[in-house]
Amino acid sequence: MAAAGSVAGLTSAQAMKKLMDPEHLRGQSEEYVLELAEKAGMSTAPMKPTSATGGRGTRIFKPGDSNVMLFMEAGDPESASADKVHEGPYVEYQISGAGKDGAFRVPIAGNPNPELGGEVPTVSRRRIMQFLFGMEE
Repeated sequence: MAAAGSVAGLTSAQAMKKLMDPEHLRGQSEEYVLELAEKAGMSTAPMKPTSATGGRGTRIFKPGDSNVMLFMEAGDPESASADKVHEGPYVEYQISGAGKDGAFRVPIAGNPNPELGGEVPTVSRRRIMQFLFGMEE
């Protein structure tokens, strides 16, 4: 897990880089993730309470740009999903243009399975970098 910290002193670009780094978010608190999103200039919106969100979730996005979106979800300890990350809080990345490798989850603070959450596929890493630097293929 990356060291917890404060967003104080970070530039918007530094906050965005941390927000787009799945390994940096692993084990971080929901509050920290939201503070990074705000500092990075991202918008947030509550998600509709469903069993998929564990009854609570927040969408993190850049208005007018659907290339990379994050969904912070409470998870459900009773989840029947084969992906055990669903059993507690996590951030799900959805990367446009990355096909089946464009969605992956990273457990955050309070998740009973902090070591889970797969490798970030190469295509998703590339799309995140393009998003960060405003590049297109």
